[in-house]
Amino acid sequence: MVTDGLLEQHNPLDVLEHAVAELSSQFLPSLDRKDLGERSLRLVNARERLNAVVATSIAEAERAGVPALGKQRTMAQYLASRSHCAPEIVRADARVGLWVSQFSQLEEAMLDGTLSRRHVDLLRGTDNIRVFAAMQRDQHLFITWVSKLEWNGYKQAVTYWSMVNDQDGPAPEDHDAKNTCNITQTPDGRVKITANLDPASGAIVKHQIELEAGRVFNDEQQDGLPSRTATQRRAKAFSNLISRGAGRSETNAKPLIHVVMSLKVLQHALAQMAKPLEDQDFTSTLRANDVDGKCELADGTRISLRSNQPFGPGGRNAHFVTPERFRRERSGRRKGGKGASPPARERRPSQTIF
Repeated sequence: MVTDGLLEQHNPLDVLEHAVAELSSQFLPSLDRKDLGERSLRLVNARERLNAVVATSIAEAERAGVPALGKQRTMAQYLASRSHCAPEIVRADARVGLWVSQFSQLEEAMLDGTLSRRHVDLLRGTDNIRVFAAMQRDQHLFITWVSKLEWNGYKQAVTYWSMVNDQDGPAPEDHDAKNTCNITQTPDGRVKITANLDPASGAIVKHQIELEAGRVFNDEQQDGLPSRTATQRRAKAFSNLISRGAGRSETNAKPLIHVVMSLKVLQHALAQMAKPLEDQDFTSTLRANDVDGKCELADGTRISLRSNQPFGPGGRNAHFVTPERFRRERSGRRKGGKGASPPARERRPSQTIF
């Protein structure tokens, strides 16, 4: 057993390795349920703090040029050549460590266990050049919310913060740079598809796949076939849409999403689109918490016309309605009346602002 005196003399990493060895050799069936629960909780909390130490250490080693010692370019290559760790995990740790080092309060909160890795990943995904200064200013808010909100509430709070501090959204070229679709083939011949799309493009894909998945389910019921799982139906729907789309004429394209915006925003957007690109300003009329500044998808996802002009007024991919008309159409659908196609999901009452 390591004594307090030896703990002071030893390298903390030696102490850590010794503690892990002791924990892994403990005979777990000898512990009662209360002790097992306490052990699990403390280990999970310790893992969160250790993950933070790992991320910040790898980031600092990256900055210090450690990979050059092994004639390599990155810490992912350096560590992968000396251990069994996966390079992609090291790269993710380095990205988190480098990002959080720009925010002293967030880094301290991550190291002391207040912020978990998923909290930091959420904030890192929210950060961009337009909100960077505001995020540095509001670090204390993100830390305070952790103690007051459950995870889903925390995500909603961060989303609302982003809406308030990033009214206009990214420029079109920023969206294009982040829109990705990876197609890889596994050794057994199967194909894996992973995509990351902007809100408007994602809404089109999501709505069409869910619509087609509903048809697949109805066909299964009518033909008496075994029901697929939800994910299997989406895969079948995706294949159906691609097959049909390959032979589809561009002349019969129909609106694929609903965009809800006030008449004020619509008129302002049309006026701006008539100007040269360098003179356009879509910021002044957009307000996240104002019905006259509304510009969002039918499910409440806020979008910016500046970054989604292909779906803007006059575009074939979107059906535009005012908040008042959208409310009437949705009310009509609930009563069995005619109206526009229903959105993929209804907004939560707490989000309704029209």
